[in-house]
Amino acid sequence: MYLNLLNLKDKKLFFALASRQVKVDGKVSQYELKLLELFETEMDIPKIDTMEKAELDDIIAGITDDIIVKKVVIFELVSLACVDFDYADVEKDFIHHVKEKLNMDDSLFKAIEKQAVDMINLTNKIQETILGQ
Repeated sequence: MYLNLLNLKDKKLFFALASRQVKVDGKVSQYELKLLELFETEMDIPKIDTMEKAELDDIIAGITDDIIVKKVVIFELVSLACVDFDYADVEKDFIHHVKEKLNMDDSLFKAIEKQAVDMINLTNKIQETILGQ
């Protein structure tokens, strides 16, 4: 949704984080895969390297030290975690780790997390109403 605000380096780092996040609960849903595809389209970067061999903390450390970038990363990661209707504790732990490494304030994090969860829940309700899904 806001990934177009990121520069090329941050887009690649975000996608590496997102690719890892979908695997942390041991199951990758069709909803998560679809959202990853949408992320790729939104960022307009084909064949993104998921940096499988890189250390998680090194990926996080590479993210630009800018509050808008940090907010976008957290918002999009929470949205991805919720898209499969199961915001698992292990996903929350992953995102909290990212938040800590980004030095994001707890109150700001909680506000962003709530808004992302609310947005996904509302989107799902709208789809149920309109599409019967």
